[in-house]
Amino acid sequence: KILKISKFCNCCPKIHLSTVSQPAAMADMLPDDLKLPDQLKHTTEPLPRDLQRELCHEARDRLSEVDPMLAQVAEITIVRNQRKNFLNIRIRKDYISMLFSTKKEGIHYCFFLPDKLEPFVTITAVHPTDGKLQRLDAAQAECLNAAIQEFKAKFGIHSESYHYTPLTERQETDQYARGGGVGSSMKAHSSHFHLKMRVATGMCKDRMPVLRMFDLDKARQMLEPVRYTYSRETISYDDVMKVIRRDAQLPY
Repeated sequence: KILKISKFCNCCPKIHLSTVSQPAAMADMLPDDLKLPDQLKHTTEPLPRDLQRELCHEARDRLSEVDPMLAQVAEITIVRNQRKNFLNIRIRKDYISMLFSTKKEGIHYCFFLPDKLEPFVTITAVHPTDGKLQRLDAAQAECLNAAIQEFKAKFGIHSESYHYTPLTERQETDQYARGGGVGSSMKAHSSHFHLKMRVATGMCKDRMPVLRMFDLDKARQMLEPVRYTYSRETISYDDVMKVIRRDAQLPY
C-alpha cells in the first residue's frame, strides 16, 4: 500500500512523509503497545487524513496479533483535544447489543438484542479474520443449530418463530445497490447472514432498560414502522432451518 504524500507534514515537522512503500515504513510509527509517539501525539494541527488511515490500519494489524476477534469488534480512530492526538479503541456499535455468543468449529455465533423497535434477537456468524459470514456452509448450518439450542436453554426460550432473508434475496439487493438503485447504507437487507428469532417483548424490555423509558405498546399501536416490525412474517424453526440448509448448497 502506498502513502502518497510528498512533503513535510506541517503539523508534525519532525516527520518527513514521502512516497514510500507501506506498511514497511509505517511499521516504525507505532510501538507494540500502540501508544502514539510524541511527534505524532503533540502536533499543532490534526494529523493528515492519509496518515490517520495508515496509523489505524497498522493499529488494526496489531490488534489482530493480540487476538483476531479483537480486531473484528474494535473501532479504531485518531481523536484530538486542544493539546494532543490520541489513538482511540472502542467496541463497534453493531457489537454493543450482543447478548450471547458461542464458538463452534472456529466460528462465533452471536446473538444480539434489537437495535430497532422490534421483538427479535438477531443471530450472525463471525469468522475471526473474515468477519461476518455472508452465507453458511452445511457444517456451519449444523453448528448454528447447536448454538441456537444453547441460547434457548440459557434464556428459557421455547415456541419461538423465525424470520430469515434468503441468500438469493440478499444477493439481489446487493446487485440493486451496486447498480445505483440505492446507497449501501440504505439497503433494506444486510449482505451478511442474519437470522431473526422472534422473542417475547418482555425479554427485550427486561434486558434493555431504554425500552422501559417510553410507552412501547402505544408506539406499536400508533406508529406504522413499529407495527411493521411487529407484524414481520415468521416461520417455524424446522422450516427456517430447511431454507438455511438449502442456501448452504447454493453456488457461492
